[in-house]
Amino acid sequence: MSLLRTSAHWWHFITSRVISSPLYVFSLLRKLHLFRSLSWSTPTSKDVTSKSSQKVLQELPVELLTELMRYLEWYEVLSLRQTCKRIHAASQERAIWLTLLQRYIKTVEPRAYWPDRPLNFYNSQELESLVLRRHQVASSWSKPDSSPSLHRQFLAPNRRIKTSYLVRGGRWFLVTNTQGDILYFDLDDTEATARILIPSRYPPSTKVYLHMSVDMDNDAPFLTFNLAAQVQCYVAGHQNFNSLFQIWRITPKINECGRIVDLVADNKASFMEEKDVEISRLSLHGSYITYSIEHCGTGRRFTCVVDWTMTSETSLSYRRNLIAEMFDWVTFLPDNWLICNRDAYLHLYHLSDLPETTLPISQCIRPNTSPRRELALYSRNFSEAFTVRDSQRHVFSTCNKVMGIIFPHQNPVDAEVVTLYQDGVLLDGAQLAYNFAASMITEPKLSILHYSWPEIGTGGGATSKEYTLLKRPHRIHLDEVSGRLVISGGSGQVYNVVEFSI
Repeated sequence: MSLLRTSAHWWHFITSRVISSPLYVFSLLRKLHLFRSLSWSTPTSKDVTSKSSQKVLQELPVELLTELMRYLEWYEVLSLRQTCKRIHAASQERAIWLTLLQRYIKTVEPRAYWPDRPLNFYNSQELESLVLRRHQVASSWSKPDSSPSLHRQFLAPNRRIKTSYLVRGGRWFLVTNTQGDILYFDLDDTEATARILIPSRYPPSTKVYLHMSVDMDNDAPFLTFNLAAQVQCYVAGHQNFNSLFQIWRITPKINECGRIVDLVADNKASFMEEKDVEISRLSLHGSYITYSIEHCGTGRRFTCVVDWTMTSETSLSYRRNLIAEMFDWVTFLPDNWLICNRDAYLHLYHLSDLPETTLPISQCIRPNTSPRRELALYSRNFSEAFTVRDSQRHVFSTCNKVMGIIFPHQNPVDAEVVTLYQDGVLLDGAQLAYNFAASMITEPKLSILHYSWPEIGTGGGATSKEYTLLKRPHRIHLDEVSGRLVISGGSGQVYNVVEFSI
């Protein structure tokens, strides 16, 4: 029996090697990983050191091995797993992968991990899969010979789909229909049948126009998001109704086994706009909702910024901040900065610069507000926000380029534009993620672009691959984290789920 397995000698080892030098065993793990990764082909003194380190590690209790491996990186754990059966077993301990996931949720930028339920419901294998999925997908995206799998198809309900959205993480796919329902599909379910998330409140004879916007809750411990729905409806022979805004908080419903059985929508707020208005470009950002509005009677056109937490469904006299233009795209930066884009130009405003009113739109006068900065970007196609290194970043495309814009949190006026991809490919309308983009260049070819940001790679260095997947594709949704694309056919009712992670 090894001396290390006796109580006295074990405590002597702990006292002399681990407690007195807490980095000792940790360094052995690092060295063993290094020696394995180098794959020495001839015996050397380093081989002897590696074997010596391995022998010491094999004698350690599983509890201590587990504790030490919690401080390694995922690739080091996988490398050590190949060392021996004892370390292989220790590397599968739940505590290791839970620690890694919790660390990466906080440190990986932009955020790449979105657990869809509380972490206490995940077993060790599920935690490991969640940690490794991102790296498997990135490897698949980047391999020259990789090819996507047309994994499955699903049908939308009979009523025509108006808008759709793939929630970050790639599992939940939201759609709206002409009846005014908001439905969802679970893309991890092989059946992928439609379920009603928010039912319509209007009779079947009503003509409904419904827009939605999703805002992820980055502070929630598991996947949670807010959803803004804006509804305008008309009934034949009747005057049109007021435009209704609703804010919903979406969370998973979990059974006693820790599995998600449904998504639940909780109404947080509702408010109205007056009649005879046309509303577009809905966008939700924390407690603020923005939208473009045109009054049909007066022709007045504005972009409205409303704090939905301060509204009421029974009154139109809530506070609005106004910009005297309608924009194609609006989003928020930290500290109440707004980015607004129209045609060729991007405008940067601060909320404090925008006049405030409680009057209905039909009675508002045109405010005179100048942006803090104006940039000629010549794009209408912008990505969602990515938070990286004390900055907010967006990807945008022109006819033949993919560009990035970096807004420093400390002073967004000092925004910097960088080139990520440049080629002759038609990119206007591409689906844009932080390091990847998907575009239908010529029917039926799908082009996947991979690019890097300047501080990560060379900046502008990029690759592209083309795949022939579907005829007459209608719309593409891309989730970079899961490696999943949802592509609708020309009718907008048949959806195809394409996987790069398989």
